[in-house]
Amino acid sequence: FLTAFEQGSLVTLCVRAEDGKILWRREVARPRQERHHSNNNPASPTPVTDGRSVFAFFPDFGLVAYSVDGEGLWRQPLGPFKNSQGMANSPVLAGDKLVQVCDQDAGSFLVVLDKRSGRVLRRVERSGPSYCSPIVHERGASCEVVIAGNTELAGYECGSLDRLWWVSGLPWQP
Repeated sequence: FLTAFEQGSLVTLCVRAEDGKILWRREVARPRQERHHSNNNPASPTPVTDGRSVFAFFPDFGLVAYSVDGEGLWRQPLGPFKNSQGMANSPVLAGDKLVQVCDQDAGSFLVVLDKRSGRVLRRVERSGPSYCSPIVHERGASCEVVIAGNTELAGYECGSLDRLWWVSGLPWQP
């Protein structure tokens, strides 16, 4: 599964690994044009899959979900964002939840959605920006979302998004 930006369209693709054949292609309207660095583009974030569904984030729109067969499941608009470098934070899965970091120059937040419905379960404000995608760390019944952000590394509980720990001293732009 890939994302692309083609002729003004935000695209999610399913490509067969064996021969590169495109199995399906879905577009999302681009309601705005976020600013981004020249090394970045409107489809920089990487989609994530649980083997049944595919989830993609486009800073110019928000989150979209498809079945692995390309059927549209839900859409969750997010933004607009204020980020001078653009956003490339990819969504991650934590059990039955989808987590998206929306760090920006001002008004950064972390959001968790129900992966089946796209309903926002929790949103918490954070200091930002971060240009890093989060990492999910699961150990037994414990699940943390770990994010390298502006001057700190922090761990959040996957469901509640409570900040469990943090370490200061990271550079301004990790």
